Amino acid sequence: MTGSRKYIGERYLENWPAPGAGAPLVTAAYPNSYRTGMSNLGLHFVYSSLASSGMFRVERYFYGDAPGRERPVAVFFSVSYEEDLLNLVRMLVTLGIEPLREKRDGGPFVIAGGPVVSSNPVPFFPIADVLVAGEGEGTLPPVAEAVADNGTDRKALEERLAGIDGILMPGSIESTILPSPAAPELFQHSVILSPDTVFPDMILVEISRGCPGACAFCMATSIYRPFRTMPLDVFESILETALGPDGPATGKVGLVSTAAAAHPEFTSMIRAARSRGVDVGLSSLRAVDIDAESAESIGNAGIRSVSLAPESGSERMRIRLGKKVLDSAYFDAARLLRRSGVSRFTLYMLAGLPGEDSDTFAETERFLAAFAEAAKGAHTAVNLNVLVPKPRTPLQFMAMPGRKELASSIASMEAACRASGTGISVKGQRSSMNQARIALGGEAVGRAAVIFAAGRTSWKRALKDEGFDPDLIHAERGIDQLMPWEEVFGSGGREALLQRYRSAIS
Repeated sequence: MTGSRKYIGERYLENWPAPGAGAPLVTAAYPNSYRTGMSNLGLHFVYSSLASSGMFRVERYFYGDAPGRERPVAVFFSVSYEEDLLNLVRMLVTLGIEPLREKRDGGPFVIAGGPVVSSNPVPFFPIADVLVAGEGEGTLPPVAEAVADNGTDRKALEERLAGIDGILMPGSIESTILPSPAAPELFQHSVILSPDTVFPDMILVEISRGCPGACAFCMATSIYRPFRTMPLDVFESILETALGPDGPATGKVGLVSTAAAAHPEFTSMIRAARSRGVDVGLSSLRAVDIDAESAESIGNAGIRSVSLAPESGSERMRIRLGKKVLDSAYFDAARLLRRSGVSRFTLYMLAGLPGEDSDTFAETERFLAAFAEAAKGAHTAVNLNVLVPKPRTPLQFMAMPGRKELASSIASMEAACRASGTGISVKGQRSSMNQARIALGGEAVGRAAVIFAAGRTSWKRALKDEGFDPDLIHAERGIDQLMPWEEVFGSGGREALLQRYRSAIS
């Protein structure tokens, strides 16, 4: 089932029908490392959907893999991070596939979806034959069926997929509307266990989609709206299937969510896992969702490390960003969780916020000191990222600070952490700026990615040669003209985004 590449120590959680004689080969590809890709439920979904159809022989392919012996009829990419556009192009070159769509003669077809494509598909126009926007449960099946029925006939594929919501054919149709959100019973979970992931041998289960919050910088509240939760009985059936006598045993399940404790049956899910002798892992929690019952459940599950995302230690800045959570909520959560046995806290924060000033950092220093006191005896560390303006969010219009301003912001955050005795790790500025250029760009960014991946010039030079100003990210944009993705999805809701943006920077 994995084609020409084999991965050590894997265990399958599902059995799929054997493809028929002569079934075409397709590739489920992830434009990053095996370790990252196998930790991503988007890749599990694509692979499982293709394999369960019975129409194909399915292989997986990750960045850095050697190409297989057989040429697939289509490569299905799941793209979660903006910078992986560059890896996607490099992977096509390694596979012997011309990365520019207009230069390809027939297949293999290049098909891409995922959060990055759903937020702004335009940089992928020069590269992909088919783009799948929105939630893939409703859009991937018709694409797979069209590939199975039409092989490498491009014209037939375009005719088959024309007009389906959420499916873009860059060579012919360049506008669409997003399909309806997926039903909760279609939420995803791991289909393969691997010892070489961010969460070794852990079954990941998506217990909710979207976010109950409304942060001005977050794509989850825009492209995965509304917030939906997996029913408890669906979660329990997944546990039974994965952990029962007919499935491979594992001792760990991870609850994947932007706000795990916001699930109305959060504590019941933890109890359901623990009653089967399974350890529980959590993604980020919201402080406002932590009460005595949820904190006790977390402690009883043996969870000793928790992540919270205040974004800023300044309450006024946090509220301006749409995160209307008071400092006291974080201190209360820290006390409850510490009392329940949590001994390590990671706080996700942002640098380069609109309107940052010396008061922001003084407030952050006081916040960190008070948090450390509330979590007394626990280790606390800040994970600092640069705020990147993302499409279809209120901050899509924001001028990203320049390199010197960001360096100053990061230095001030580091000083605040030192003064409060809090550890800190910082993500690099260059990566954040590249994220912004790809996130906010148009077709020129995709063409530049092809040139850069070929090693013929620098990334900035390639962008300039294709007509994209790399410094565009440092100025307001789109106030009086449409953004690239608005040409595709329409500009509905634009005025509301602009109003929230002006409120955030005022």
